Amino acid sequence: IREIDQPLAQGVLDLCAAYSPRIVYNMVQHPEKLPDLGGISQLAAKALLLEIDHFGVVFQDNEVIESIERGVPLLKHSPECPSARSIRILAGRIAQMWDDNLENSEHKLLINTRRLHEKLFPAL
Repeated sequence: IREIDQPLAQGVLDLCAAYSPRIVYNMVQHPEKLPDLGGISQLAAKALLLEIDHFGVVFQDNEVIESIERGVPLLKHSPECPSARSIRILAGRIAQMWDDNLENSEHKLLINTRRLHEKLFPAL
């Protein structure tokens, strides 16, 4: 784009700089099994010119499959299962923090995911 229309290219860069996608990791088994958060951030910055925020996790658990098989929403079927609790926590984060600037989100997500895992899975 820069070779054809430099002002347009700058506009695209400015637009990308103002956009920060929020990523939620689904079906997480354990905090140590999260993907390489720093690598994902670097790839997005290099390939897409985007800075991303690692926003939250939803833990994997068998109650999700059972609720689907029964045709009952998870939060009604098993409101205290780890996945349902993860979803409620995520909803609270969205309501409280969606417009906030999330600096160092890779590190914060890993720390928060470890704490949440210990809370939801105390015996593991």
